[in-house]
Amino acid sequence: MRSQIQGDLSTGQFANKFLQIRDGKVSEDTSKVLIIMTCGQIVKSPGELLSKVYPNIQQNFKDENFLSHRSILASRNDVVEKLNVTIQKQLPGQE
Repeated sequence: MRSQIQGDLSTGQFANKFLQIRDGKVSEDTSKVLIIMTCGQIVKSPGELLSKVYPNIQQNFKDENFLSHRSILASRNDVVEKLNVTIQKQLPGQE
């Protein structure tokens, strides 16, 4: 996979990490750390991951621009479901 957008070299790094995930070369052990690609930061829990990727979600959840510039890749649907439930519990209003 080749990737280079507007001279941004980090897109190639992202593509390589994505291929590692696809090829099963990244551990799925939940005791391991989670990686935030765009910032290069390492977090130690799903809650910390969500707060870094979606800061102030309670105020920003209606902002399409805010949401469209953020995503979390996960290797399994059950991981995605847990993250979605955690985010939804943080939002104001009825479920």
